[in-house]
Amino acid sequence: MAASVPGPQVNYPSSPPAAGSPSAASGLTLSWPNDSEPKIFFWGPPFAGKTTFLGALFIAQHRPQDFGTWAITANDDRARQFQKDLTNSLESKRQFPKANVDIEAPMSWTFHGDLSNTSYGMRHGPADVPKILRGPRWNRRITDINFTLHLQDLPGGTFDPTNTATDRDQVVEHLAKADAILYLHDPRRDADEDDSTTVEFFHDMLDSLMFNNRNDLIKGRLHHYVAACVTKFDHPGVYRPALKETFAIVDKNRPRAPRVTRENSRAFFNWICDQHRNAGVDLVRSALADKFIGSRVSYYATSAVGFYEADHGIVDLADCSNLGTVRDENGDMVDGIRGPLHPINVLEPLVDLVIKIRQARPGTAAP
Repeated sequence: MAASVPGPQVNYPSSPPAAGSPSAASGLTLSWPNDSEPKIFFWGPPFAGKTTFLGALFIAQHRPQDFGTWAITANDDRARQFQKDLTNSLESKRQFPKANVDIEAPMSWTFHGDLSNTSYGMRHGPADVPKILRGPRWNRRITDINFTLHLQDLPGGTFDPTNTATDRDQVVEHLAKADAILYLHDPRRDADEDDSTTVEFFHDMLDSLMFNNRNDLIKGRLHHYVAACVTKFDHPGVYRPALKETFAIVDKNRPRAPRVTRENSRAFFNWICDQHRNAGVDLVRSALADKFIGSRVSYYATSAVGFYEADHGIVDLADCSNLGTVRDENGDMVDGIRGPLHPINVLEPLVDLVIKIRQARPGTAAP
């Protein structure tokens, strides 16, 4: 990715919180609910956009898209208020939500999805398994899916290897008990060769996780399913070179936005890492390949805010940044979100993980 590619007039927040902030307070209590629902851990370094990604999950259910229809219901008052605050910040105030700095009890939401009008989920399963050997879970389309998402919103600073205030053993143990990891990879941080946050964050935690799970490794690898999401695909410094190198295409259907196809997603991630070898980011790629089972890792190009759509509902590549200047509640002009959000690949990684987890459980049919 060429450093000369121009970015938008405003950028995402880029300064991580200081180590030892309230986000890393001791006295941390982590636990997964005692139920059969998939346990998915949201994981990302400081300012990878995790809080914004969560807000986009709630907004995606209301946006026309080629991924079915959805209803997301909070399971308690605190989850309901958390959802309301995030969507209000993104949709009404058009501002990025403040990064989470508090550690509290887990929250949960129930997801109800109808995929019957999509091409998604067709016979999920290994393509190289002969048809005669495929079980029912591969031979039928997935049309309806329901699951509960349990979430403890840990701030990115919790995973900072320099943060001595965090009870890291407890965080690692909690992560070890998860079924899957939704990992957010910020390529805009990679572009800063003086910023080693991503590599340090990723390797330190993975080394701890491997040690914690050393007696339960599968042929020397972790059991987790992983969705590796390259975030901020809406940024010109990401989508423009992706289009130029043909990792992304412009969709033929409205709103004619750039997208990375499923077939290109792994190659796109590899290409992203290749652009920033000097920052050591290719070590993240090798860690995903060496420490997890290859068939359990999938890749996505995501955007929480999506592209700006003109009045006619079409994305104009010459003017499609959804970042701009907005007026806050005090009347001051601040960096924010230019128009309505059109999240890209925020529900898909989560649903893919749920399906894979359920398929892997003996006697459990997907979805």
